[in-house]
Amino acid sequence: MKPTEKAALGAGVGGLITAAVLYWLLPGAVWWLPVLIGFLVAGGLHQQIVKDMAAARIADGDIPTRDNS
Repeated sequence: MKPTEKAALGAGVGGLITAAVLYWLLPGAVWWLPVLIGFLVAGGLHQQIVKDMAAARIADGDIPTRDNS
């Protein structure tokens, strides 16, 4: 599994957990509110995880340089 696929899986699980907790905390809310917030959390988590992975690769020097010859 690629690292970005692992990031997507982790973000999806985080969003699912967030939606489940909100559904449990707010049982009278409309059904789409926990779903929407779960999607937003998953998107934010994925974006941050990918940024952190890219920063780690740059810091480790794993990014090959471009040869502009």
